[in-house]
Amino acid sequence: MNLKNSLLLGVFFVLMICSTGFLVVQGPNKPRFKHFGQIAYFFETKEALTNFFDLRKNEAVAEIGAGDGLNILDLTLLADSVTFYVQDIDSLTLDRKTFDAICNRAAKLKKPQTNRYARIIGTPETTDLPDDSLDKVILVMTFHEFELMQEMLSDIYAKLKPSGKLYVLEARCFRDDHTFYDREEAVDILENAHFRLERIDGKDYYRSKDLYRAIFVKTEKD
Repeated sequence: MNLKNSLLLGVFFVLMICSTGFLVVQGPNKPRFKHFGQIAYFFETKEALTNFFDLRKNEAVAEIGAGDGLNILDLTLLADSVTFYVQDIDSLTLDRKTFDAICNRAAKLKKPQTNRYARIIGTPETTDLPDDSLDKVILVMTFHEFELMQEMLSDIYAKLKPSGKLYVLEARCFRDDHTFYDREEAVDILENAHFRLERIDGKDYYRSKDLYRAIFVKTEKD
């Protein structure tokens, strides 16, 4: 089986086990996996994706649980002069060779390349990202993966600047070892961790309660 067929089979497998709503929206302006990784499945158009993240010059943006970094790689197409932190706890999936390939591909995709990239390997308890430094943190199907939820949310809180934003994109995964937090549960957990809900899109948009995207804002602790 060649690389292209293997990739297509892998995408199909992800769709089968992890979502009831990925294929709801189709059309020529629909973001595609090969350009935007798993992020593509959460948006009806490229414009909606661009407006949701609203990447601005000189921001520092981290994806936690970035895996092979494909999501962050292609967000470079939407941004200029942004520092992207590609973070994961798996140093084998996000190894140095993979990270270097991400940087090289980014340079080819966007010229001139004004964005910067940093590879960070954390632990189940801490991201190892720099404190009080991030404008935005992105979680793409990562929120439900946290083994130590309170510790990780406390760490993310510490890494965000005042009024920094947390982006949560979640889909139900039907594996027995995965916990799914629906919209209401996610809001409760994050509000208790001092994040205020700014926006959430879910059932009405996707026609599925198992898929949602949300933005939370860091608030001051009492």
